[in-house]
Amino acid sequence: MPLHIAAQYQCRDIAALLLEAGADIGAQSSKYNYQPLHLAEFSWNLELMKLLLQHGAPIDSPFIALNDLSITALYYTCKHGKVEIGRLLLDYGADLERQAHYGIPLTWAALGYSGMIWGKPSPCKLDMVLFLLKRGTNAEAPTPNGNLLSDIIPTQPHIPLSEFNKKFIAALLAYGASRDTAMERILLSLTTLAQEAEQTEDEYLAAVTEVLDKAEKVIPSVLAELRDYRNL
Repeated sequence: MPLHIAAQYQCRDIAALLLEAGADIGAQSSKYNYQPLHLAEFSWNLELMKLLLQHGAPIDSPFIALNDLSITALYYTCKHGKVEIGRLLLDYGADLERQAHYGIPLTWAALGYSGMIWGKPSPCKLDMVLFLLKRGTNAEAPTPNGNLLSDIIPTQPHIPLSEFNKKFIAALLAYGASRDTAMERILLSLTTLAQEAEQTEDEYLAAVTEVLDKAEKVIPSVLAELRDYRNL
């Protein structure tokens, strides 16, 4: 399909001509259901994506990604932590609360960063988490194992908390994640979690409480940092 080829090879001018000639902007190619918008996104071509969106590209149409997961353009962007692409998609109406295999886009940004799904940490994911929270996403969104806050509490909470993780937990708490709900989720699996951490249940709970206390103390500084961070 010519428009798909133009999008794949980032030929914006050719894509514009094809669109003016009536090319089907929502046509799917291959068994993965790629549309022109997806192919432009794979190269992070902001201007080409903007052109396609201006011509009515379907923004929440899913395609097949790694491990046969069905995801949308916003999920893919969140997984890679591309804030500017995320802003463009949301400005054109992408669904911030759409549910997929691992929850809403926020969950993909958060769990992708922590390595729970994709295995390799990326420092830009925190920017994406903060961006989504500022755009009004649900910090209490459910995940397959509970909710996001309970999922990202370290499995070894007695190990010193990094500044990065501390900011991450603080941001979730600041934007509405419930400490009480997280603790309820943890209590449901307390015996297993304590055994994995090689602690007693009381020791494990004390360590988790300390993690949350430390994160709460830095909430004012995290909020101040967000106010000064123009890119978000």
